[in-house]
Amino acid sequence: MRGLVEFLMGIWPINWLITVIWRYAPFPRGFRSRIIRSANDRFLVGVMVVILDENGRLFLVRNTYDPRYSWSLPGGWMGRNEQPDECIRREMFEETGYELDVDYLLATRTHPRLPSVDIIYRGRISGGTFRTSAEIAEVGFFELDELPDGLMPVHQRLLSLLEIDRMINQNQTSDSDHGDQGS
Repeated sequence: MRGLVEFLMGIWPINWLITVIWRYAPFPRGFRSRIIRSANDRFLVGVMVVILDENGRLFLVRNTYDPRYSWSLPGGWMGRNEQPDECIRREMFEETGYELDVDYLLATRTHPRLPSVDIIYRGRISGGTFRTSAEIAEVGFFELDELPDGLMPVHQRLLSLLEIDRMINQNQTSDSDHGDQGS
């Protein structure tokens, strides 16, 4: 069915006709939404946070469910009607007991093998006390050149974004230190 619709959409007069029918036909309530949902891929939305301490060390969590890749950035899956920044705050508190301040959006990426989109924020721990949970057994701050074995490969690749982010922030700091020298 999908191939037929894509073929027909490529034929201009048919495309025009379908658009007119789609726009003006009195379809039953919810019909258009069901068609759109069935015609499009479905994705999970994951949210993660990159946290660095004052010494530039990276905050990681050790999960209880994957012995091969036990260390990762804190994060989780978004729920229906949940905002990404709310999701990462909720996940961080539920899994570690820490409260989180979200600073800014660092990146969005698709997962190489899963039908998912990851939203990555920069943030900082603003309160709370660590407690283990059903998902997280341990947390720690690690030097970027001394990361623990078992770090998820996807998260290792995200560290290149962290380096780019650092360079941008250093440039912005450097620019503000020099001020406007043209006046």
